[in-house]
Amino acid sequence: MDVKRHVKTIQIRHKTESRRGILIIVAQVKDAGGEWLMPTITFEGPLSPIIESSRYARDVADALTVAAHYADQFREFVKMDETRKNSLDEDF
Repeated sequence: MDVKRHVKTIQIRHKTESRRGILIIVAQVKDAGGEWLMPTITFEGPLSPIIESSRYARDVADALTVAAHYADQFREFVKMDETRKNSLDEDF
């Protein structure tokens, strides 16, 4: 079986009447040549630029921490030359 995408869904909490749900998707696909592209992290639904709830902020941070872990794992599949890899590592 030839895998054409990697997807990991992280749901920290479900939506209720009084709380916003938190769902993040980490995805990676192959290009037309069959090479893996860099993974992306996407929030499902809107993310407010102003957060008034410390609990919500903590839950978003937890979700992003887990998402970053999976994105790093997916990134290992990306072929890149050493120059590009070094420049990406310097960003962190």
